[in-house]
Amino acid sequence: MNYPEPYGTECHEGWKSIIDDTHNKLVYIDPNYTILQIKEKFGGLRYYFSTLLDYEGVERDIMDDIVRAAELKASYTCELCGANNPSDKVEIRSHNYWYFGYCEACANKTIKERTSWRTKETEEEYRMLTEW
Repeated sequence: MNYPEPYGTECHEGWKSIIDDTHNKLVYIDPNYTILQIKEKFGGLRYYFSTLLDYEGVERDIMDDIVRAAELKASYTCELCGANNPSDKVEIRSHNYWYFGYCEACANKTIKERTSWRTKETEEEYRMLTEW
């Protein structure tokens, strides 16, 4: 599913089914709702939308609950591969001030790829820059 500009989605394929399901449920309640932004932030899903429905109304409360449920489901679903079994050990991880919600296998692979450019010399330079 393609999401409208200006933002679209700013997260990986592993959350695609969660985002699609959330969108379909919100469209059912309010076909005219607008996606403002869908992104990963600090390892969690953020789904921002607007609607002309009454902010205090039941429909708006249901829409907010749908988004909260999607954000919760994403918190134990790997953003890269979509794994969500307890054995996959999906959790918020951090590496060099970068937070992400990946399973153990994807996290190890991604960290390895992000640090593969380092050599002994660049590692020393990096250590010196980050120590102060």
